[in-house]
Amino acid sequence: MEIRNATMQDVPAILELCKQLIKETNEAGAMVDVVLDEDKTRSLLERHILDPDWYFSGVVLIDGEMAGALFGNLSEYYFGLNLIACDTAWYIKPKFRGTYAGVGLLKAFETWSSDHGAHEVCIGISTGIEYERTGGLLQRRGYDHVGGMYKLKVLE
Repeated sequence: MEIRNATMQDVPAILELCKQLIKETNEAGAMVDVVLDEDKTRSLLERHILDPDWYFSGVVLIDGEMAGALFGNLSEYYFGLNLIACDTAWYIKPKFRGTYAGVGLLKAFETWSSDHGAHEVCIGISTGIEYERTGGLLQRRGYDHVGGMYKLKVLE
């Protein structure tokens, strides 16, 4: 297993992960009929990869296969100057769930966050994919459950 920063050469494989994430999220009912805009997503990925002081871009490979990725960023709190590190997306292919892939990426993000002066790390679960299992993992790692995600579909 290899956990490392994403490179520009990884972008096509990460885009495939994004397609799987959206498909699985749509199937879970958390996002309905959301379509991946590859140009927009590529631009977001490139921003993360090219600015490692403010953006985290971690990937995990198992036997040479892209098993998952975690992207995040630093920002100031809306009401203060402290930094908070938040995930943008964290996805592990189904066949690699239950391995060290997800935990390894999370640990790498936590280390990056601490090294870059974050006051705390915030991980959101908004995909509907194995949220209880993911929440349990986060709580075992010391995260507090402090809220929830509520969605209302307003366009048909």
